[in-house]
Amino acid sequence: MTTTDQQPQQQRRRRRRITGIAAIVFLVVIAAVAVFVAVTGGESSSPRPVPPSRPSAPAPSTDSPVEGNQALPTRAPQVRWEVVQGIALPISQEAGPGMQGGAVAADYQRSPVGALLASMQISTRYLVLPGDGWRQVTEHQVLPGPGRDAYIKARSSAGDDLGSARSQFAGFRFVTYTPDEAVIQLASRAANGGLVGTTVTVRWSEGDWKLELQPNGAVSPGATQLADLSYYTPFSAGVN
Repeated sequence: MTTTDQQPQQQRRRRRRITGIAAIVFLVVIAAVAVFVAVTGGESSSPRPVPPSRPSAPAPSTDSPVEGNQALPTRAPQVRWEVVQGIALPISQEAGPGMQGGAVAADYQRSPVGALLASMQISTRYLVLPGDGWRQVTEHQVLPGPGRDAYIKARSSAGDDLGSARSQFAGFRFVTYTPDEAVIQLASRAANGGLVGTTVTVRWSEGDWKLELQPNGAVSPGATQLADLSYYTPFSAGVN
């Protein structure tokens, strides 16, 4: 009889569960603030991102009015921070979320700042909330399609124990923005000080910003190790 055959059934189940957790963490490799990413120490070999040009905004859809300042922010917005599952998430009285208190934090301003806060809140909550919380966020705030279906399937088998390490949002940069769609790169700082960048897309749908996933269920096309926050707008030191 092999060593594997001699292992208790409970231990084998635990190994399968850990494998599922590892798969979901890789799948959703997130930015947000809240990426469960192992960032190695030392200098990054990845090139620094090229600062984006500011796009001209086409006429927005008319399902709800454009609100607030439509200029891309040049500094971190004024927010208060709420800790959710060990991760600090931003809340603005003007830009949202206006609806809070449960799993779903919704009702964002149709503005660049509103899109930024939505990208951070949703891309964290749909991953880390325990019990049925992640599913509520996914069903209400993630756009339907193959990506959402793939994520729900993977997350359902992962359970709630996604690990204890939490990275925190360190900065942001807009790649593109219109009142209908925003593509935002979010930098997160791991406990060891390493930085990772991911790209999050949110779209305006049914009167609010919604998260768009990749076809395989990931929030970002990939993750990039960063040497520093060059070309990113940093958040206040108090949240890192």
